[in-house]
Amino acid sequence: MTRRQTVVHPLVLRRAQVERVRDLNPRTRRVTLTGAELRAFERDGLPMPPFATAAFDDHVKLVFAEDGDIAPVLPVQLEDGIDWPPAPTRRARDYTPTRFDPESGELDLEFVLHGDGPAAAWAAAARPGDDLWFAGPKSSTLLPATADWVLLAGDETALPAIERYLRERPLDVPVRVVAAVPDATAHRDLPLRPGDRITWVAAEAGDPTVLADAVRGLDRPPGAPYLWAAAESRSLLPLRRFAAELRVPKSHTSITGYWHRRDAGASALAGLPAPTAWFAVRAAIRLGLVDALAAGPVPLPALAEQLGIDRRRLAVLLGVLEGPGVAATADGAVALAPAGEELLADEHARERFTGLDADRALALTGLAESLELDEPAWSRVHGRTYRQSLEHDRHRYEELAEEGEGLAHLITGLPRLALWCDGSGTEAASGEGAPSTDGAVSGEGTAHARNGTDPRTANATGPGGGGPAVAVTGPGAVAVADLLRDRLGAVTTVVESAVPLAVLRDEAGPGHDFSERWGRHDVAVTALALGHRTDAEAVALLTEMRRAAGRAVLIEALRPDGLGPAAADEALLRLAATGSAPRTPGDIALLAAEADWAVTGHRPLGWGVECFELSAGTAR
Repeated sequence: MTRRQTVVHPLVLRRAQVERVRDLNPRTRRVTLTGAELRAFERDGLPMPPFATAAFDDHVKLVFAEDGDIAPVLPVQLEDGIDWPPAPTRRARDYTPTRFDPESGELDLEFVLHGDGPAAAWAAAARPGDDLWFAGPKSSTLLPATADWVLLAGDETALPAIERYLRERPLDVPVRVVAAVPDATAHRDLPLRPGDRITWVAAEAGDPTVLADAVRGLDRPPGAPYLWAAAESRSLLPLRRFAAELRVPKSHTSITGYWHRRDAGASALAGLPAPTAWFAVRAAIRLGLVDALAAGPVPLPALAEQLGIDRRRLAVLLGVLEGPGVAATADGAVALAPAGEELLADEHARERFTGLDADRALALTGLAESLELDEPAWSRVHGRTYRQSLEHDRHRYEELAEEGEGLAHLITGLPRLALWCDGSGTEAASGEGAPSTDGAVSGEGTAHARNGTDPRTANATGPGGGGPAVAVTGPGAVAVADLLRDRLGAVTTVVESAVPLAVLRDEAGPGHDFSERWGRHDVAVTALALGHRTDAEAVALLTEMRRAAGRAVLIEALRPDGLGPAAADEALLRLAATGSAPRTPGDIALLAAEADWAVTGHRPLGWGVECFELSAGTAR
């Protein structure tokens, strides 16, 4: 499958000022921002680059305070990123930069003035001179050059991105636009070209069918499409089905829920009672019940036959699913209720019940006994450690690897670490591991390089060549290896056990070696490799790295960022999985010392991720 191509931007917190305000129509306001921090500037003595936005659907994260006191809710600016400490009154919203002019230093954002959200409320009251704090964009997605035509579909919240696409034209191909708006007052003149077509449809915000029906009725140009859509999350579900029917690959689709309809003032999935409903929803997803209802109501007997479940037993499950609004039965037919539609439209909502977090939650059934016996709850429930489970389950490791891709936004400063060079300014010397009888470094296995050559020269004709030989392990290994190859010319080897290695190999582009075994290297790097290991497993890994190299870098998530899950819940899930409380920098230093490493440098990278530089200790 073709990977989406992205451009990573430095993560910078900026303060801008309102220059002017213009109402495009009774529901939409354009706010033009200016300010010194849209250009290169300094914050706390750190040089910050000028604002940049490369793609039509980039987004910046606007930061607001529920009580109006902005200082406590702002993220912390780091040298190469930002960190989000917990802040109960923080309210953050994502918005598309409609226009940015580097010469004038003007940035346009557009706000739909509906509802009572923090961004709409700020925009409704915005006056020249008002401050607005924001961060990003963190990356830009580049469109595939193989698309023969482009479909842009969305509600009024998507119009800023649609207009920007039509103005900038990242692909010189015909465009079909479908825009669902409440009435004609929301229409706007868009920069269409000959061959383009636009369809305006009238619909209430969040209408579940109108947008998809209009898309299905389009006259479609020949060839491969790029399908982009943004609107209320559940209203996009029929478009996701349409993309699947057309067999549009993921590299050629971007379907994003810009907002969520709150039918009862909160998410349809909020406040589910535990544990009965949680287990019922998990079963409904795993059995395929939610997907089976995607196309519409199904008579109960037909649904039972389709799922291969006894009708009476299925009815018991459905009785529980009606409570949280996942499914509803009327006139003998079963249909999705609002929470079920949310599960279909939002992959992250599903992960609450079927992903790794759900697996860790299931391990809590053994929590009491594991605490008494000082062992991981996961091990009691599954008969093996969390790490051992990941080594045998490709799907679980794929989820970790997907999270690991986010490291690309945090590690831009990694090549500046001093350890890539020795004291004379030349590349670091290779490790001092004891050679085995076949010339490899002793440990769990023997060294690996293509054609049996030294890994420091194996890629001499590739993208790396004369740079340091670096081995990287962990779910984020590909992001780190890519950066070190591109910025340092490093000869990179991704090291993992068989199943995780296959996942990382499929994720990676050309230019890296892959091995199940550690060889001699200048530097060994972990990329989120310790968080799914017990303390003993972490020490074992660090020991193997010490045999392979004289210097190391650990890139590890020690705590959840303030935009993620509740810190207390995440701490308990980590405890259940590995038997360890969330590790502190002091804990990392102790684990490293057990493997004969000394911590020589430490810095936060953002999002709760921290970087540790290690050098060989004195004990042998």
